[in-house]
Amino acid sequence: MHADYWSLREEPFQNIADLNFAYLSSQHKSGLSKLLYLVQGRKTGGVIVGSYGVGKSMLLYLLQQKLASDNSVRYIQVDAPPAGGMVLGMQILSHLGFSGKCESYSDVLNVLQDFATDKATSASRIVLAVDEVHLLKEPDTFQLLHLLTNLRIKKKSGAFGDVAITLILSGHEEFLLSLKKRPALVQRMQLIWRLSPLTLQQCIEYTQFRVQAAGGDIWLFDKAAVEVLYKASNGLPRVINNICDVALLLGCAAGRNKITRDIMMQAIDEVKMPEIDNIILE
Repeated sequence: MHADYWSLREEPFQNIADLNFAYLSSQHKSGLSKLLYLVQGRKTGGVIVGSYGVGKSMLLYLLQQKLASDNSVRYIQVDAPPAGGMVLGMQILSHLGFSGKCESYSDVLNVLQDFATDKATSASRIVLAVDEVHLLKEPDTFQLLHLLTNLRIKKKSGAFGDVAITLILSGHEEFLLSLKKRPALVQRMQLIWRLSPLTLQQCIEYTQFRVQAAGGDIWLFDKAAVEVLYKASNGLPRVINNICDVALLLGCAAGRNKITRDIMMQAIDEVKMPEIDNIILE
């Protein structure tokens, strides 16, 4: 709606996965490198945690794009189901095109093992990304995840070789508390790391990058505006997007030629909605 006013080809701060707007800070580049290490090194798995809106899902999307041309790998991404391990197991099989019924974990694992063969005509290795893993509550779900790391690619000779599934678990930091209770699963995760929010300098670069990607002037936001944006957002890209989008709307309505500190403060007030703390739930 306000893109034309700012001479932008499109709105630059939408919270959608778009490679054209994928700003990679040093911690995001490191995170993507770690994900590729897990996959290319045929590791059993890894865990990435971080605050809501820090960019975990974006990294998974970038990984998916990196693997799109690799015919030896089948990338599967699911959101963690709170209903239990069988639901997760059937979700995985559905992505593989399986439409039959499974009565037990053994059935699920047998189907996955059949998929993991040395067939030249199809991918034999699975990269399974489970997002929102902090929502996992049922013990049997963790048992299934553990069992998935046991699967190996079956060669034509009948022998078993590399791991069949590289498991990537992504979620909020509270997931580490659940993981800590399961040392056997932890031992099978080669990398466990936190994705950090942006620094102030990275926040400046982030806003400039997104505006430039949309065809605009990188100085559309002045430095004072970005400084208060950084403090209000805690360096979280999703929150930055929400505030900047509203700031562009308010700047347009006010007839401004750039986003200054006062406009940004108004946008922060709009997005933060402090009055929500006063709502009484009945």
